[in-house]
Amino acid sequence: MRLKLILCLLVMATLSLLAVADEADNLILDLKDEGPSVRWRAAWALGATGDPRADDPLAVDPLILALNDSDSDV
Repeated sequence: MRLKLILCLLVMATLSLLAVADEADNLILDLKDEGPSVRWRAAWALGATGDPRADDPLAVDPLILALNDSDSDV
């Protein structure tokens, strides 16, 4: 019985990590959106996700580029 519970918890944890990873990927893509409000929300949300990949170059490089965005709010 304990083994089943542990396995269920492991599966649930893995699925939740995958959902956060997908969210981070979508936010990184949104940093390149045409709409400045979309880019601003993406930059803010990416930092708020707590995803360790926010420190990854895949996220950091687009965030650095966002610092030079034509819209100062981004």
